[in-house]
Amino acid sequence: MTYFDTATEFIDVAKRAANDDELSDSFLKAIRTLGFSDFACLALVDQDNMPNDFVRILSYSDEWMTHYINERYNQIDPTLSLALGSSMPFRWSEKVDAGKLTSKQQQLFHDAADEGIKFGFTVPIHNRLVHSASVSIVGDREDVSQDAYNSVHLMSVYLHEAALRIMNSGKTKKTTKLTSRERECLKWVAMGKSDWEIGEILGISKNTVHFHVENAKDKFDTFSRVQAVTEALLSNNIAI
Repeated sequence: MTYFDTATEFIDVAKRAANDDELSDSFLKAIRTLGFSDFACLALVDQDNMPNDFVRILSYSDEWMTHYINERYNQIDPTLSLALGSSMPFRWSEKVDAGKLTSKQQQLFHDAADEGIKFGFTVPIHNRLVHSASVSIVGDREDVSQDAYNSVHLMSVYLHEAALRIMNSGKTKKTTKLTSRERECLKWVAMGKSDWEIGEILGISKNTVHFHVENAKDKFDTFSRVQAVTEALLSNNIAI
């Protein structure tokens, strides 16, 4: 099975998942296939004063989460603050400056390593309509394929959207309709094509492609192309 097959298999399950447990089990199975071990999908809000509408799905052990909260690591975890200020996924080793960590932050990473959380990859998720969130995928090694990271990026956005759907089940959601050209462009974005490549396929300029993708992002109130693709898939505007 290819990395893309793993991602699409998870997406199919996520679209039908009826509860957080089903969603979590499917995501965990997928990331372990790709070489990771656990994950945390969290709204980037004050963990001590949670609002009513927040996403929180994770596979960490109860012992680790109890220790994490008791030590108040949520107040000083640099991966959370980095996610809040970033729109692009990042590996912890690339963004966390070990030389600038406080003693408390150093203890956090030491304790995490003892738990088997030695490396991490975080996908920030920002949306105009809901709390910002992050999906962190962790493991004991970092040498996995870039294609695996790309698949995790797509699956993470889908995980968050599916969690929101489950949380808001029963509520009426606005129907978003894309134009035929917006659907065409997003479908090719989902296949990993650049604006120039899509323009060549459709016989239009790359600037026109960019225009249609940006319009779709605005309609879905999303900040990234991956989120727009995810919303288009969830709303059945496109299929892959």
